[in-house]
Amino acid sequence: LAAVSKKNRTKEFHLLKGKTERLLGMGLAGLDSFTEALRLDPGDVALRKECIERAGRMGLVDKQQQLYETAKKVHGEELPYELVAVHLEMLSYNFLFQEYEKIVDWALSFFAKKPLHIATLNLNTAKTLRKMGNDRGAEQLLRQLLQGDMLLAETLFTLAENAVRGRDFVAAVAWKQALRREYLDNTTDSSKELLDIRLILLELLQLKEAGDFKGALALLEGFRKTSTSSAAEGNMAVLMTRLEKERCLLFYRLENFRQAMAVAGDLLAATPFDAEIATVYQILGSRLGQQEGSVLDTALYVAGRPVASKLIAVAAKEIDYHRFETAQEHLQQVLEIYPHSVVGN
Repeated sequence: LAAVSKKNRTKEFHLLKGKTERLLGMGLAGLDSFTEALRLDPGDVALRKECIERAGRMGLVDKQQQLYETAKKVHGEELPYELVAVHLEMLSYNFLFQEYEKIVDWALSFFAKKPLHIATLNLNTAKTLRKMGNDRGAEQLLRQLLQGDMLLAETLFTLAENAVRGRDFVAAVAWKQALRREYLDNTTDSSKELLDIRLILLELLQLKEAGDFKGALALLEGFRKTSTSSAAEGNMAVLMTRLEKERCLLFYRLENFRQAMAVAGDLLAATPFDAEIATVYQILGSRLGQQEGSVLDTALYVAGRPVASKLIAVAAKEIDYHRFETAQEHLQQVLEIYPHSVVGN
């Protein structure tokens, strides 16, 4: 690749270079190559979406913002919804809630004539509100969504899950019943399978909240034996990943540490970064006498630069798992990056 002269470096050249760098674990260099390909074809929506997400996942907020602002200039009034959606997702991922609120307010006006876009924006905003600790605001927004006729299954599932996590099991049962009724008019095999996974997830979360870890694991292992799920994508893939995460955490709770570490390793290798799984993997490595910190060190830094959003997320989980010293170290690094951050509170 290096032998190709600069004047002959096409979009395809930079894409190939970026994919190669990504395979070699050179995430930052790969993003630079993809961005260069995008410069040669600024209207490539799929490529810009990938670049925005990659920048966001690495905590490169300035680069993410630049990619998004350029998209607005390139597309104008035809700005694709998926570019706004991924930008908002990464703002939430990076705990940039003030910027999120500003963009989502603009987006609700910009896409006012697109009901599905509006419903999706509101559903995702409800999840972000819960992440911010505004559970009441999230509940209100979700209930408003029920007044419409779009994304009802997703909304009911989110309400049921929030009720379980809030230990309001009476409300959880009511929302699960409503979720079942919502699927009655849609009886395709794929919709039934999606419903089954959602109900299993809700049931095992409720068992966990009640402290019945053995019962939750038995339920999940029974489901895995009877499930006919093949290669999943979309909502199905997200839910299957969540089930595997719960399986890992249940093994950990039941002190089956080797099995927990095996599942955690598979998740870290094949799915997007998850702070809790990374934290548990670190703890397990210490318990089992393996190198501690290597997974987190790889995940939390890009070209030697700390990724603030990941540091915050991991620190929160380390506190949950009583690893206060390492949590303090990660929070201090965040404050060095963003001196005015509220994480110190």
